[in-house]
Amino acid sequence: MRLDDDEKLIDRFLAGDVTGFDELVRRYQKMVYGLAYQFVRNHSDADEVAQKTFLAVYRKLSSFNRQSAFKTWIYRISVNLAKNQIRDRNRHSGEEVSPRLADIKPSAEEVLRDSERDKLVSQAIRLLPEKQRQVVLLRVANELPYKEIAQILDCSESAAKVHFHYALQTLKRRLST
Repeated sequence: MRLDDDEKLIDRFLAGDVTGFDELVRRYQKMVYGLAYQFVRNHSDADEVAQKTFLAVYRKLSSFNRQSAFKTWIYRISVNLAKNQIRDRNRHSGEEVSPRLADIKPSAEEVLRDSERDKLVSQAIRLLPEKQRQVVLLRVANELPYKEIAQILDCSESAAKVHFHYALQTLKRRLST
């Protein structure tokens, strides 16, 4: 099982075998980059967030308490760093930058790219309050369960469900007009 494999790789790295960390990077680099891109919507910023994520993981892996899955832990680090990147970019540019929902599959992207409906959905998602937008990104684009979303966003599982529920209500209302 992958979770057991993650644990073994972590143990290898903590025992001094850097190939354990290299394998964790190979295993999660696409996921981390994709998640970062969904939030920052810019390739260079997503690259920077991904690099910072793995640097943070490298430095903090010995303090990983294993109360949650490694995947959840790395998601949380990535989301926090992406939010920091957006905040820093806004501070320097003076403009509001909000993450948008990235298409889940390239084939869907090709089909929906020029669709007016897709533009309206993306715009509606950008206008959601931050927590609702984050829950939508994690739930829809990354297909995460509410329990993991709650751990990543440091809220209760029921709060994650409520944010998602209100986000859907808001999206339905905005898109029905």
